[in-house]
Amino acid sequence: MKFGTYTFNYEDLPLLDRLERIRGVGFDFVALDRTELEEGIPLCEKLGIPVENVHLNSRGTSKMWLEDDEGITERYCDQIAYCANHGVLTGVAHVTYGKEIAPPSEMGLRRFERMAECAEKHRFTLCIENTRASEHLAYVLDHIKSPYVRYCYDSGHEMGMAYGTPEFGTYLKRYGDRLGALHLHDSIAGFDLHVAPFDGALDWERVAAELRQTAYAQEKLCVEPGGRIHAKKEGKTAGELRATYAAMAIATDESLARFYDGYYTVYESLDLEQILDRYLQGLKKLGKMIQK
Repeated sequence: MKFGTYTFNYEDLPLLDRLERIRGVGFDFVALDRTELEEGIPLCEKLGIPVENVHLNSRGTSKMWLEDDEGITERYCDQIAYCANHGVLTGVAHVTYGKEIAPPSEMGLRRFERMAECAEKHRFTLCIENTRASEHLAYVLDHIKSPYVRYCYDSGHEMGMAYGTPEFGTYLKRYGDRLGALHLHDSIAGFDLHVAPFDGALDWERVAAELRQTAYAQEKLCVEPGGRIHAKKEGKTAGELRATYAAMAIATDESLARFYDGYYTVYESLDLEQILDRYLQGLKKLGKMIQK
């Protein structure tokens, strides 16, 4: 089994340095943000690090469900063409972006069908990620059956956005046979924390059992890390924040999570290699659970 990670900003460290440390810690592959492609692809080739996929620029995606999509659909098609022309043949896209979302519609579906046509043309696998709009995810994946349109399971979004809803725990059961990418990270209900697997409140036994049924997760696991977190929560006392985040597995471990008046931190005392290794060890633990 191979283990990978998305890159993340860390004290303005250049991408080359981050990639070198990712490789040094022991990750087998990386996934890049769309903004990193121009610099990242040649750097990864130089370092011998495979690029598994790219997170496409999804800002504005909710406009695809409005009368005027303001060019978002064609922007996606341009990104697909660019990635394919540079040898990256898998990308992750949102089906919505933000909280203000119009209902699913045939008009919006036609735009995603246009994206599917672009993906097929370039033999590019477009993976649709679960966020907060489960009805839009289902509308797209249930209507578009192209082998080039697949699913990206985001475990942290499931915990943070779907917990307590009918959709919680159903994504892999419903779309696991179309899994083409993974965003593995942990969270608690109502929050999108992006902490390492097993540091939040997700039931990883359930996730492992469901991933075990997929072909993709038998070969590759990938984290989408938040890295070192410093989150402002103005007007909240340390005690109130500690209570809010008490469900985190690491909430009482001050070496990993600390609560102050007005803010909290995660991995504050860890350096980059230690943070990366924490995500990697979480993936390896999950991998053993999948393969048992």
